[in-house]
Amino acid sequence: MRTTIIFFVIIFIFYDTIFTQTAKEFYERGNEKSKVGKYKEAILDYDKSIKLNSIFGSAFRNRAYAKFNMGNIKGSIDDYNNAIKNDPYDFLAYLGRGSLFTKQKNYNSAIKDFTETIRLNPKNEIAYNLRGNLYVKLGRYKEALLDYDNAILLNSRAVETFFNRGNIKLAINDNNSAIKDFSRAIDLDPNDALAYQNRGKAKYKIGDYKGSIEDESRSISIEPNDIKSYTFRGLAKNKIK
Repeated sequence: MRTTIIFFVIIFIFYDTIFTQTAKEFYERGNEKSKVGKYKEAILDYDKSIKLNSIFGSAFRNRAYAKFNMGNIKGSIDDYNNAIKNDPYDFLAYLGRGSLFTKQKNYNSAIKDFTETIRLNPKNEIAYNLRGNLYVKLGRYKEALLDYDNAILLNSRAVETFFNRGNIKLAINDNNSAIKDFSRAIDLDPNDALAYQNRGKAKYKIGDYKGSIEDESRSISIEPNDIKSYTFRGLAKNKIK
């Protein structure tokens, strides 16, 4: 009897290993297809993986990403829900779902997901940045600044974060500090036309009209079709006539 029980345990473990490996193989094949933009084919592989292992959270999460790229937002959110159900600690699933909630303008739900991402992975710079962007949309500037501060602590070469933080400071008339952030963004990307444009606006606000003209002219040389830079440069020129 004991020998029989051991036999069945060995058989169970053997088949369970094959089962898991097969699901993993389809999952990995789906990942390779997704990397090269073959999302429709990737979804078929993830389908097979999930059919073999219905609690494979990562397969749901990566299928969600593929579905998003195929324009299936609802299907993508459903998959992220399943990924989180099967693995509540999958911070990437919260990050992905939060991004989709943002696209749907469901900002409060998105903020909750980005907050959970940060709780699970406090060093996730992207989540701080994305949550900061939503706080800006909701007029919660102090919270946005804190998020951008944290994002910059995690990545001091993030051009977009310096630019976003500079925009908040510009909006609340912390102009000298805004100039520093835009300058840092320009140091990291010398061809960032909007950073020059907004630094020019900040310089205009503090009465540095010559500096404003120089920045708006630089912005125009990079992006000659942006009318705003011409307008701001004109305003600054009028001040020094």
